[in-house]
Amino acid sequence: MMWARAQAAVLEPARDKRGEDRKRLRLEAVSSTTHAGRARVLVHDISQSGILFESTADLMVDEVVQVDLPTKEQVSARIRWSSGDLFGCEFEEPISSAAVSAAMLISPPYEGPQSEAKPWYAEEPVFPDPHLEPFPSWMRAIVIVGLAALSWGAILLIASTVF
Repeated sequence: MMWARAQAAVLEPARDKRGEDRKRLRLEAVSSTTHAGRARVLVHDISQSGILFESTADLMVDEVVQVDLPTKEQVSARIRWSSGDLFGCEFEEPISSAAVSAAMLISPPYEGPQSEAKPWYAEEPVFPDPHLEPFPSWMRAIVIVGLAALSWGAILLIASTVF
């Protein structure tokens, strides 16, 4: 048997060939087996029916794994296949959607390529920095005084032609 305690997860929606919605994550866990001892495990995805994790431990197909989920419930999963350091497990009894959601709620946002793409309406508006001055204050003063003089000149010109 193997014991794994979940720590923090990073999740992203994913689809599996089995049709079950899987949540992609990077969940670190510590595991131990009677024949392989303690080892670190990295869970890559989870669904109501199973998990996929990576481990350098010497695990075998059909071995039962005990996993502590974020909902504090402990579930049994049987290793159905392995490929190198990857192990696909099926829960002996399906877990609730609440257990999957709990993992999503405690996990930080996924930092992958899909999270970088934002819709146009999610973009923050670009405003100029109010602390940036496009022209020095002496130049702005000259422009203000010049425009004021030009305005008074136009007023005096119009007033002299009318009266």
